[in-house]
Amino acid sequence: MAFGNLLGVLVAPRERKRAVLRSALAIALGLVSVAAPLCLSRDWPIARTVMAFGFAVGFMRVIEVVRNPTGTTTRTRALAVIFLFIDPRRFVRVPRELRLDSLSSGIVESGLAVALFLAPYPSRPGVLRTVIGATSAYLVVEGAARLAEAFLALAGVRSGPLHDAPIRARTVGEFWSRRWNLAVHVWLNEHAFRPTAVRLGSAMGVMAAFGASAILHFVPIWIALDWQHAMVMGSFFVLHGGIVIVESKLGVVRWRRVLGHAWTLGTFAVTVPLFVEPLLASLGR
Repeated sequence: MAFGNLLGVLVAPRERKRAVLRSALAIALGLVSVAAPLCLSRDWPIARTVMAFGFAVGFMRVIEVVRNPTGTTTRTRALAVIFLFIDPRRFVRVPRELRLDSLSSGIVESGLAVALFLAPYPSRPGVLRTVIGATSAYLVVEGAARLAEAFLALAGVRSGPLHDAPIRARTVGEFWSRRWNLAVHVWLNEHAFRPTAVRLGSAMGVMAAFGASAILHFVPIWIALDWQHAMVMGSFFVLHGGIVIVESKLGVVRWRRVLGHAWTLGTFAVTVPLFVEPLLASLGR
């Protein structure tokens, strides 16, 4: 069942004409992968959660291929599912390079993330638990991005930025659109924001993108844990969609740098428990 996403992108049509049956089969195979973690024992919460998120992101690739079937080779389709957050269609050949800066940063940040996650901290919701959980989550994504950059440089390819110092964001919109997990942002922009914005305006496009992100996080938490925690997780992204629209009306992007940072950090300080608590619970903490 774990190979459903891979099989899905491989059987997906190569062109748009008369592709309904193959598209339906690709989607069905992808959904099998999404549901696969349900077969894993709840005694293994970390593996169950990691698999749930990984297969959900893989399903995004299936949707991408089904919507845009032309111009993709079997190799690029397979690599897109295997590497998840790295789009092989955007690979550019460059000289091989050992990026010790990215490698060392990735190892240190990933190590700190694991250390924080395993450290003893309160089992009930509170400020300390939220700070530790949020910092660990931030570092694990940041560390993974740095390690991916080092790996790609060593392989002699470049795929564009994966992560761009999210802590430096001056607005919530900048955090999500220009700095955090840029590979997922590209997908949300192509398959949620732009199609909706063209028809219904940019505000609805923003809500469509954050709504899709809410679903992307709701489903893994639901599968790994339960629907109540999944609802809390999903609400975090829907709320942030509304905040991005509000801050654009307020002109936060034109505020002084220190005020913009204060706005962004304050917004996350207030709302991040909606993200952290479901995630920690699904991981067995």
